[in-house]
This record gives sequence, C-alpha cells and structure tokens, in this order.
Amino acid sequence: MAIYTAAFPSIVGRSQAETIEDTEDTESIEITVKKKCREQGFTEKDICPFKLRWSFGLNPEVPVINLTTKKRTLLAYACSHVAVIYDYDLKKMLPLLGHRNFVKMLSTSRNGKWLLTADSGKDNVVMIWDTEKGISICTLFNPHNNEDITAAAISPNAKQIVTVSSGKCQNVHFWLWTYGRDKPDASTPLINITERVKEITFNDECPEFALTTDHHVLFLTWVSEKYIIIYIYIIILHLIVQHIGVFNTSCYVPKIQQVFTASTNGYILVWDNVSCKDKHASDDINKKKKHRKTFNLQKSSITVIIDNEGMLVTGNSNGRVTFYDYQLRLLYWCESCDLDSIRWLSFDLQSNLLAPIFISTDISKRRHSKRMEMISKLTVNTEYISQNNNNNKAVKTTKKTLNVVSTYTTLRCSPFDVQNFLVCSSTGIIALMEIPKQKCYFVFRHPVVIVTSMDSYPKSNYMIVGDAQGTIHLYNYEKRILITSKSTPPLPNYRPILEKEKIEENIIYVTCPQSHETLKSVTALKFSPRCDMLVCGLKNGALWILHHITLDPIDEIPYKHSSTAINKIIFTRCAEYMAYADNALTVVVFKRNDTTITSKYNMWNLIGKYHSHYLPIRDILFGPAASDSDAPRFFSLGEDRELVEYDLAHSGPYPVPGLKILRIDQIEQSAVPLCLAWYPVSDNEKFLMISNSEYKYKIFSDATKAIHGTYLGPTFTTPVKYIQILTDKVVDNGYVVFATDKEIGLQLMPFDGNPYKIVSTMGHSQKIIGISVNHNKKILFTAGYNDPCVLMWKIKLKSVDIMARLGGKGLSPFYCLIKGGKKGWLANEMKDLFYYAQILHQGENTTAARIISDTVVVEQIPNLMRAIGYFPTNKEVSQSNISSLMFFDVVSTPVVKSPSVIVTDVFLSDFSSLSVNEVLTTSVT
Repeated sequence: MAIYTAAFPSIVGRSQAETIEDTEDTESIEITVKKKCREQGFTEKDICPFKLRWSFGLNPEVPVINLTTKKRTLLAYACSHVAVIYDYDLKKMLPLLGHRNFVKMLSTSRNGKWLLTADSGKDNVVMIWDTEKGISICTLFNPHNNEDITAAAISPNAKQIVTVSSGKCQNVHFWLWTYGRDKPDASTPLINITERVKEITFNDECPEFALTTDHHVLFLTWVSEKYIIIYIYIIILHLIVQHIGVFNTSCYVPKIQQVFTASTNGYILVWDNVSCKDKHASDDINKKKKHRKTFNLQKSSITVIIDNEGMLVTGNSNGRVTFYDYQLRLLYWCESCDLDSIRWLSFDLQSNLLAPIFISTDISKRRHSKRMEMISKLTVNTEYISQNNNNNKAVKTTKKTLNVVSTYTTLRCSPFDVQNFLVCSSTGIIALMEIPKQKCYFVFRHPVVIVTSMDSYPKSNYMIVGDAQGTIHLYNYEKRILITSKSTPPLPNYRPILEKEKIEENIIYVTCPQSHETLKSVTALKFSPRCDMLVCGLKNGALWILHHITLDPIDEIPYKHSSTAINKIIFTRCAEYMAYADNALTVVVFKRNDTTITSKYNMWNLIGKYHSHYLPIRDILFGPAASDSDAPRFFSLGEDRELVEYDLAHSGPYPVPGLKILRIDQIEQSAVPLCLAWYPVSDNEKFLMISNSEYKYKIFSDATKAIHGTYLGPTFTTPVKYIQILTDKVVDNGYVVFATDKEIGLQLMPFDGNPYKIVSTMGHSQKIIGISVNHNKKILFTAGYNDPCVLMWKIKLKSVDIMARLGGKGLSPFYCLIKGGKKGWLANEMKDLFYYAQILHQGENTTAARIISDTVVVEQIPNLMRAIGYFPTNKEVSQSNISSLMFFDVVSTPVVKSPSVIVTDVFLSDFSSLSVNEVLTTSVT
C-alpha cells in the first residue's frame, strides 16, 4: 500500500514495514515503484489520494500572518496539521503539507519571502517555505531530539532560526539554517525558568532576540559560533506581578533601542539598554537591558503590540486597535467590525513579491477588480466581503455613513495615513482594515470551538458541523460560506412530560428525564435521506429534530431516551425508520409517525430500546428487508464481538413488546470488530463486511453469518475504523474510502489483500472522530479529536488505479508481504509445501505414478496454514479458511455466477493470497 507524504509515497505502512525482517526487498520495491512512475510519466501528485480543498475552521492560538504586497493579497494561518496560504482576493488556498502534528507556530521574514511553520509533538519538524513558489526549502527534523517545541521563529533577515524546547529545562537553539546543518549553531539552557516561553521577538538591527514568558522577559544575543549570552529581567515582588498581570507579548523598536512588553492588565513595560561604564566596550550597549518604566495605557488586556512605520500599534481584548508614538502618546484608535478580543495583527508588506503559481498572476486584472469593488461600495464604517457574491458587492453591516477623513488625535488633526492591515479575533474572525477609508472588511469567519460531529447533505452542497458548546453551523461547502449558526435550545422539564405519557400509556418523548443541561456538546448529526430534517444528538442524551436549513426545532420537545452521549444516528433509505446508539451500550429505534399533519404531533414514534451489548457499541446499520418481511433489517456491532440483529417486524410500541432481538452471532474470537457495512457484490446475494483490530476485512453472509472471505486491510499505525463505500455494485472496480486513527485512504474493490490497491495520506494529527462523503461522492469531510477544523478533501479515484497498475499483476504485488520476497526462503517453502500436500492427498505409501497438478484439495488448506506458522482454531478452520476458499469466487471476482459455485480445488496463487491475508496479519498484531 502507499502512504502519501510530503516527499514520495512509501509502498508499505510503518507497522507493516517493522514486521518484515528483510528491509532490502521493501526498499527495492519502493525504488521499482519510483522508477515505474517516472517511466510512465506519473508524479507524486498523481498517486496522492486526496487534495485538500478547504478547511472550515482555524487555530486562533497560531499567528495569522499578512503576506500581502503590491502584487498579491495573501495571508497565512494554521488549521489542524496544515499551514495555509490564502488569497483573500481570489478566495483560493494553498495547503502546506508536511507536518504530523498540530501546526502551532508561524513566523515570516521582514519581506514575507520566507515562511516558517512548526509543530509540536512526536516527530516534530520546523519547515521553511518559499511563499512565491509555495514549496518547502528546508526542514529541521526533531530539532530538539525527543523533546517537543514550545516556540520557533525566523529572524527578519531570514538568516537565523530560533527554537525553544518544552523540556523541564528549556533549551534555546540558534540555527543558521541556510548552511543546511542538522545540528544547531549555538544553544543554551534556560536555567531556573519554569514558565513556558510563549513568544520569540527579534531585533531587526542585530542578532538579538527576546523570549517572553508569563512573568519574565529574557534577552539573548548570538555573539559567535556556539555561544549565546542571556540577560534576564525577573520581577521578584509578588505584588508587582499581581498589579501588572501576565506578560502577553513583546516588541523591539530598533530605532530607539527599546523593547515594549504588554500585559493582561493593560500595562506596557519599557526595557532599555544599560549605559556603558567603560566607553571603550561599545559592544555592551546592545547586550544588557534594564527595566526603565511602566505605563498603564488601557483598562483591558493588551494582546498584541507591534512596531510599524514609526508607531506602536496595539490590539486589546475589547477589539480596539490603538496607535501610539514611541513616547506612548495616543495617535489614533479604531473599534469596529464587531471584533471581540484581538489575537493577531499584521500589516501589509513593503515588497513586490508575487503570489505562488496556483494563483493567477494577472496583477493588473486583480488590482482593477479590487478597485472597482471598493468604488462600488457604500462609505460605511463596517463592511463584509461576501464570499457567496459573484459580483463582489459588499454586504452592508451598519447604516452609519462617514464623510470625514481619518486624522491624528493630536491638536494638529492632520490626516492619519497608515497601511492596510489584517486582524484576527479570538473567535476566528479575520478582517481587513483600511484606516484611510475608515472601512473594515471581513475576510472570513472561521469557528474556533472544538468540532464534535458533522455530516453532509444528501442532495446538495451543504455540510453541517456541531461543536463542544452546543452550536450547530450550516455551510455551503461549494461556495465556502457559513449560512447560519444556532445553539441548541434549552431542554424542557421532562418530569411532567413523562408523567403525562405514563397516564396516557403512550411513551414517545421521554424515558430518561434527567436533563444534564451542562452537557450540551453536539455528539451526533444526521440529515434525513428525504432531506426534510436534521437530527441532532447531544452529550446529555437529548435528541433534537431540526429543520435542515433554518436549524429551528420541528418537534418542540426533544426526545430523551438516553442519559449519556448519543454516538451515531442512522436512517433507512426511505427514512421510515431511525435509530441511534449511545454511550450506555443501548440502541434506540424510532418509526416515522405517518399521522403527522400539524406541528402538534410528534415526528417519530418510539419502537423501543435495548441494552444489547456489554462493551461499547462500535457501529449500527440498517439493511433492506428480508424476503419474508416488510420491515428493514437492523444490526448493531459491539466490542464484545457480537453482531446483534433485531426483529423490527415484531417490535414496538414501547414498552411492550418494545425492541426485540432476532439473533446474536459471535463473529470474532480474539479480534475486536471496529466497523460494519454492506459489501456491494451482487443483487443475488448480500454480504456484510467488518474491519477488525487485527487489520483484517471479513466478509460474511447476511443470512447464515458464514465467513466468505478474510482479507488483509491497510496496515498503518492503527486498523481501519471508518468505512464509506463509494460503489453501489462492483461491476469492474469499486472504491472505498477508509479512515484509521490518523490516516485517510482509498482502496480498490473487490478486496484481495493486494497492498498496491491502497493509498493513504495523513488526515488529522491526533485522532479522526468522523468522516462523511458528499452526495456525488467526490468530496470527503473529516473531523479530528480536539480540533476546531473540518477538512474538505477532493477524492482522486485515479490515484489508486495508478498505484494498482504499478504493483503489477498476479502474485507480483503480494511478494512484498512475504518475508524474503519472491526469491526468499518463505516463498520457496510455500511452493514445496503446496506440492507436498498433493502427495499427502494421493497417499504417501503408494507405488502409483504421482500426478502433479496446479491445485490442491481445499481440505488440505488447514494443514498448509499450520506448516507455514499460522495455527487456526477449530472454529476458524470450519468458518474462516475452508469457507473463504469454498466461496472464493463469490467475494473476489467482479462477475458473480448464480447460483454460487463452490470451489473444491485451490490454486497456488489462491493459497499464497490466503496465507498473506492470514499469516501477515497475525504478525502485525
């Protein structure tokens, strides 16, 4: 299989590679694939399974950097494990891929040519990007060995990089990165400093920089190779610390050789050079700092302070941007755009750098269209750049007109002219400020609350997202706009409702009256296949029925049949039935109320609920009705290795008879099943498929639960946990989207264990909590744990076709899974054992002529498996090995015969495939 990375795809996953002793064969396969790619004219982009199209959300704790020049309108921000260069004029984004953890640091050179991105976590890296070409120039792998990175920044002249580790004793590394060394050019520990470094600030005129912590400012100077001198100012008195507050950020002003530090209580601390006692030691002037004075400038927290064109510019927690001179005298302030706490502030650059290649280079057209856009707008205090307006007209957000020119607050009242700048608020709003025109434009609004659930609309370009604060956001993902956001309504008092339903003997809305109002996270979302409602499940067990566009409640009373979080909601295809599973190991089933005429009737009737598992429920699934019933089939799969089928035809209403169980099957012995889906083989026979913790796919009959195939799945760091099948019927080749804890990938169907039929890339840095494919099956949405971003990926089906072609035909792609490869000892041993099995079948003690054929009887397969090191149990012998081969044609060939042909003889290729799917998987686990 292939893992797409920032460099070149690898044939096998990391876990798989570790199980193969002969790494030379694996390396030779990678070389072969690279050679074949070049020979056939393919590039690494051709075998990348997904292309990141957009991110709904950003991380406001990471700087938003203005990269706008006279010839481009760019900004850079971070979302999940990706850094993004975004053209807010053309509304296009360029993802900068290469990190395995959350991107937590962004920094740029003075002219905006070089952009630094860094992540923190295992296998952390620092990367330098050329913003004109959009490519990575330099990468520092694990700059602090096994320690995480707390802070990283590039100097204004782009010659140096400074990184700080997060160890108990923080180490500061100084890099002259253009020399290409793997080791830092100088380093020093921060002794007796327990607070984490939160920011690195450079002096533009000398190799001096400052580190800001909560109550310390550390000044460091690089004097020569291998040496960094540190001068630390420490506030000792606790009363002073309480009075000033926590330090937020610092700013160098090289013209006056001072440093300004802003605090949470609105104070500015000024640091100055220590006067030199020895006039001959002129070097000391730029080395030692002292605290000169402290000003209480504002009543709120000063979150940003920067130096721009002879002025100090601050942003505070009330959304105000203020301009001062170097004596901290007020020059100008603005407070607009409905901005809350300002987190980042960045001015346009004084350079002529161009945009990356992915953006149109017709500068005259770009600027002309933007000027026309400005002229066409009303002169108002606040405007919004509408992302769903093709004619680029602004959306007016206030009726107040301003006909005055911006002036200084001084007595002269001369016109105040300053460059345009971008601000980012703590709630994810990025705005473009034009002070001379007294205008403010919203570039975009990105929610920053942790995403907990999402789903895509079945028939249109809508996507719904739920967050940890109980808010639901509806997007048009094609236009990249937020349509509406609403919080879930407060829950009613369920006690009177329950008492009334008991008296009427008609339980509909509530069986668990506990409200748990504080547990309001949206844990499950699902659109109805009829596109007439959105069902929203909360952490407190409540279930809201909402309008699919307005997000207003359709049912005034939310259903409350669980006291714990709802995990998954599903519908039948006709939307007549609905079911969900919760954290209390319970499944709940509803049937649509056909008598609903007015809003006073409930939308759904409760059929029943059942505590059917004793370990967490992994998946639930509806299926078409059986031949002898009109009711759909309903299954639940648990970590207890049991597949439970329910009898909906004889179930309901609640409580008697309630939800009834039809049968329970134990489908695993040692492995844990992780997800459940219908395997699209034919119309004549129906098959269920699961993925399990032993990296296997298992396919079995929906009626008898007999196993019809066991196949090796993706063997990355974790097994497959989510599956979305993109093909209704496997005629030639089918496709399936899968997700592990961190990877998302494509796989060709039918399954056969071929590792070349799998391509994958990093989906999220921590853990994927959900995936969803859009209505035309061309877009994949992913959400990650503790991540405010939903990523939108374009599905590239051609990538897995190319990889399968490069893998070869027959047994060629399977040899990389066999120890020693095609000519290794194990491959030869398997051949010898295969022919020895024929001797056993014909009888060892015989004088008759031996008949050598290409097949062996299926009854010899268990002995062959034991001979190569896999020892199946008696149940596996009866269910897995023999059954898999007896019905081999049913699940592995695109065209299925009817009735199914039972296989009695097995070819060497079939035996080799079976051994790879069984033996290798055991080695991985």
